[in-house]
Amino acid sequence: GTVTGDALKGIDVTSNIISAKLSSDSLEFDNTGNIKVKDSVKGNFDKPIVRWNGTTGVVESTISSAITNSSSGDIIYLKNGTYTEDINMTSKTGITIIGSGSGEWNGSTYVGGTIIKGTLRWSDSAHECSLKHLAFTPNNSSESTTYNLAFLGGVEDHDVNFNSHLEDIAFYGDGYCAHNVEFRGKKWYCNNIRSYKAGIHNFPIKCADSVFRNIVVDNAGVAGASFIFIKGHMGGSSANYGTPSNTILDGFQIIMSGNTSYRGIFMSNSTEIDTVVDNVQIRNGVIINTTSTNADCIGIQGRSANNNIIKNTTIENVSFTGGTVGINIYDGQHSTNGSGVEGVYIRNCTFINPTGTTSSRYAVNNGNSSPAF
Repeated sequence: GTVTGDALKGIDVTSNIISAKLSSDSLEFDNTGNIKVKDSVKGNFDKPIVRWNGTTGVVESTISSAITNSSSGDIIYLKNGTYTEDINMTSKTGITIIGSGSGEWNGSTYVGGTIIKGTLRWSDSAHECSLKHLAFTPNNSSESTTYNLAFLGGVEDHDVNFNSHLEDIAFYGDGYCAHNVEFRGKKWYCNNIRSYKAGIHNFPIKCADSVFRNIVVDNAGVAGASFIFIKGHMGGSSANYGTPSNTILDGFQIIMSGNTSYRGIFMSNSTEIDTVVDNVQIRNGVIINTTSTNADCIGIQGRSANNNIIKNTTIENVSFTGGTVGINIYDGQHSTNGSGVEGVYIRNCTFINPTGTTSSRYAVNNGNSSPAF
């Protein structure tokens, strides 16, 4: 018979279409006594875009309409395929968007998965939301170099706590768009995030109190492109994006190729006063460097503005292959105005197969004879 009451709420139920937490009003016993999703409910999940509101699967015409109509606790399901539209996460709390997978990079483009062809903008008013198992790629037929694929966080307040999660998300650039994805504010929790082929910036991190695990960045040979850019960016009322204090990068692979001077991981603040980055932990990663410029694998650059400092940075269990320098510290002065670089702690790192001028090869280079570490 039909399951009634609240006894089964929260049970994980798997059908051939979905796996979700369903209410008891959507469940029944089959003829063998097993619990299943009612056919009247399950049928909707054959559609491309379905919003699950806890009791019913509502078919939506676009992802944007599904977001607009969603309430806290709703789950938006996307079948595999390409969806051409811009996505805006605004004034939402507690919604989840789940695709069929983030596809695969074949060396030049993406294959398979749920692909959103368009921009992602996550405003300061969207909190406690999740994206899972999907990808974004530019809708940039004009090959504009001012196109930006994804900004997570606005500019109004760098202290916004987003408390949001990304799992298995890929950003497939086109070699022209200026940014693939940038994180701002505070409290982003990200696992298995990948960025390929941005025109300039693949993966800037400007957010505090955040965790990034299992990150892959590959510039795919694009000239002048950056990789992971850890940056305090405080510019007054127009650009208070955040400072990445107390942020962890744990588990990563960076593939560097082509003609670029950017380091695989580059730490450098904007030039404004009162921009402090404290306690960044970089660990358990691999950097493969075949750049024609023999760029540094990791670079930490100090600034001279008052109270503009990068301090207490930990780098551990990282392997570097290629490039002239494994870890290079630039302008690491520690002066009376509280600027530069102070406190770099390096543990159990390996630098092999260096390239470039033999006399310039260093596993660690402390530039400007600074007391940085």
